[in-house]
Amino acid sequence: MAAPIEIDPDLDKELVIRARQAAVRWEARGEVRKARTEALENNELLRADSPSRLAMRMNHLIDDVRRSSLGRRPPANPVLRQLVDRATPVLPEDLNAGLVREVVLNAREFLSIEFLERGLLAAHPVGRILIRSGGGLRARGTGFLVAPGLALTNEHVLPAEDIAAACAIEMDYEQNRLGPLKAPQMFLFEPSRFYIVNAKLDFALVAVADRSDRGAAAADRSH
Repeated sequence: MAAPIEIDPDLDKELVIRARQAAVRWEARGEVRKARTEALENNELLRADSPSRLAMRMNHLIDDVRRSSLGRRPPANPVLRQLVDRATPVLPEDLNAGLVREVVLNAREFLSIEFLERGLLAAHPVGRILIRSGGGLRARGTGFLVAPGLALTNEHVLPAEDIAAACAIEMDYEQNRLGPLKAPQMFLFEPSRFYIVNAKLDFALVAVADRSDRGAAAADRSH
């Protein structure tokens, strides 16, 4: 059995900085969270969030009902049934308290077994990022293939081109207690072909080799 790969200790300081920044943002939005909670407790649904975000949430619920009722019995609630049949999405200016209440109360969000299958599909382009260090490999974080030949991760994981050049993304890595271990696929990063990083937005986008060390195609792993 291969030795476990350790987390790169060089990331510890950066991760502490990011955690502190997240804590500051959380504290700064305390009054916003309080106001939204009070709005829900007082049944003032239109004050619970911005109109654009409420409309987005409404359309997400309606779309879920639309997919789950496709080829089956339509929803019994007449308002929800009309929205499911509607060709255009709900706009912020369409909202009123009654409409929001009808959708939220009647769009049941029970999870079916399909949810687990969707999770597996979502995990397909996700991998852990490894860096060559001291003759071995260390884990730096996670990333995912966003397009054929491109991987996305955080800026603090790949802050510079020379670091990206020493890294790869390992796919199919998992702790499997229910069967035989999977054989991971290692895709090298190729920042000389493409590399862009933005510290403010905390992202790094880097080119990935066309094929893994086991011959798998990167194009088959991205969404």
